[in-house]
Amino acid sequence: MKLAFEKWEGLGNDFVLIDAPGLGLDLDAHAVQRLCDRRYGVGADGVLLVVGEGSARRMIVRNADGSRPEMCGNGLRCVAAHLFTPRSLQLIATDAGARVCEVRPLSADRFEVNVQMGTARRGEDLVALIDGREHRFLTMDMGNPHAVTFEAYDDRAVDVLGPAVAAIPPGGTNVELCRVEGGRIAVTVWERGVGRTLACGTGACAVAAAACDTGRARFGTRVRVALPGGELEVTVDEDSRDVQMRGPARRVFSGEVVIA
Repeated sequence: MKLAFEKWEGLGNDFVLIDAPGLGLDLDAHAVQRLCDRRYGVGADGVLLVVGEGSARRMIVRNADGSRPEMCGNGLRCVAAHLFTPRSLQLIATDAGARVCEVRPLSADRFEVNVQMGTARRGEDLVALIDGREHRFLTMDMGNPHAVTFEAYDDRAVDVLGPAVAAIPPGGTNVELCRVEGGRIAVTVWERGVGRTLACGTGACAVAAAACDTGRARFGTRVRVALPGGELEVTVDEDSRDVQMRGPARRVFSGEVVIA
């Protein structure tokens, strides 16, 4: 089967986007893995399937390993930009619920997108015993799970802690190692089903909420979250715990691909 696709990225978190309205399309894990392979396929951190018609558009996310996460913040910005029309707001369904997006075009292929990301739900701390040492993570649900720490780890630690911590909860979790640097929070991400990524939109939201909860940032103000691929701005409401995220999305190229 031959399908048209677009390659998109949000802060270097890159995706193969396939718009298939009315087809009820899904892909098996092998097809997703082949598409995401950076030598034998298009190359990406994941696949974004855009299904449904008219105003009932839905984003289905598949990670590079073929798994299906509930939500992807960077991917959602890319889908919103792909679906851009002159109207100011879009409602896009996801496995974590519908999300409202506002898109501002900067050029033919570059966009700034503001997303109402839903509610940050804090869970119980996660404690991991790795190499004889106890590591404690604050957990936050942004429609998908995150384990966040502000402990003083160097950048290389994510390659050890990331896969170990990600595998502890049933269904896995994303992992964020954070440090406060002046007016921003620097984050290194280990994404379940992918590994190291240059950015994670829901992870940035989880980090901002965790920072507000622990007094490292202020509710109701824009928190600058610096990921390896660039910065996102996140605002967390103190009363509702609703989160807004603003960041870029870019169309890289388009083409056709054969899916066996």
